[in-house]
Amino acid sequence: MLLGRQALTERVVVDPAGRFVQPKRSIAAYAKAPAAPERQLRIAILSREPDTCSTIRLAEERTRRGHRIDVIDTARCYMTLSALVPDVHYDGTRF
Repeated sequence: MLLGRQALTERVVVDPAGRFVQPKRSIAAYAKAPAAPERQLRIAILSREPDTCSTIRLAEERTRRGHRIDVIDTARCYMTLSALVPDVHYDGTRF
């Protein structure tokens, strides 16, 4: 993480020579975590060429894992960037 000087309060001390000051964490807490549920994902690939090797390879993996893939032509998309309501449109329809 990169922080500027204004983000730090007056009580913060930065020691550039200090390394690994936080204790090493154990992964034992994650051993009891429940497994993620198996479900079908809907994946969009943004590509100008649906027949490229990388897109074909992703489609093969999708078949193996049982997901759904839609190849979206980026030339037919546009974005509306707004702080409150950012939107992506495909062929004039909100995506």
